[in-house]
Amino acid sequence: RPAYNLYTNGHAHAHGVRASSRHRNWCAFVVSKTMSCVVEDGVETYVKPDYHPCSWGSGQCSRVVVYRTYMRPRYKVAYKMVTEMDWKCCHGYSGEDCTTGPAGGAGNQIST
Repeated sequence: RPAYNLYTNGHAHAHGVRASSRHRNWCAFVVSKTMSCVVEDGVETYVKPDYHPCSWGSGQCSRVVVYRTYMRPRYKVAYKMVTEMDWKCCHGYSGEDCTTGPAGGAGNQIST
C-alpha cells in the first residue's frame, strides 16, 4: 500500500516541515471503492388514460377515454471505481489517536 506520512508532509525531513505532534503517527492510504450510482439509460414509453369530462348542460354523456403514449427517461444502476484517501494509524501504531507505538520505542515512524 502506498502511504503518505503527515509527519514529513510529503517532503524530505531536511526541509524542516513538521506537523503537530498529535498527527505524527497518522498515514494516508489510497483506497479504491466501488460506488453505485443512477445514470440515465435512454427513454421508455408508457400508456396513460386521459379522461375528458362531460361539458355543462350536455344531459346524458358518456365519458370519453383517450389512451395516450408518453415517454419518460429510463434509469439504471451503474458502478464506478472511486479512489480516495483514508487516514489510518501508520504501520506499528494503534489506539484511538495512534499514540500506542511499537514495543521497541523506536519513536515516530517516517514512511517513505
